[in-house]
Amino acid sequence: MSSVLWKLLFLVAATKTILACEPVNQLLSKICQSDVVFRGRPMSGASGISQDEEGRESHHGRVTFELIGPFYRNMAEEAHLVATTLDVHRTYTAMDNCDPAFLPWGSDTYLVLASYDHVLTVPACGHVIPFECIPQDLVLTC
Repeated sequence: MSSVLWKLLFLVAATKTILACEPVNQLLSKICQSDVVFRGRPMSGASGISQDEEGRESHHGRVTFELIGPFYRNMAEEAHLVATTLDVHRTYTAMDNCDPAFLPWGSDTYLVLASYDHVLTVPACGHVIPFECIPQDLVLTC
């Protein structure tokens, strides 16, 4: 394959990577509105599909994350956890305007922005973020 073609393929891949990361102001808003924020590495998961009476599909998933670094509750302070893994649940329907995949890309680690009401849940879109999309100089102003 010619070097020009390789460069073109790299440029397309790099452009897709850049476009998949959301603007910092949207990221900050999501972080500040989340009950729980942590960095995690996916360890295992399970998923299933169900249909309602009208034939609409819902994709249900659960991923177990290995906790990496601090765990924040309500962004007020770092919480102290005994657990080293956390289960996170997600439901996706055709009405959601995003990719049905629970984990975007093929990242090793993710920033998880979850709600907590007896279990950790994330909305269908944009709350499990590849850690490569998090600016290293991100300053929280919640």
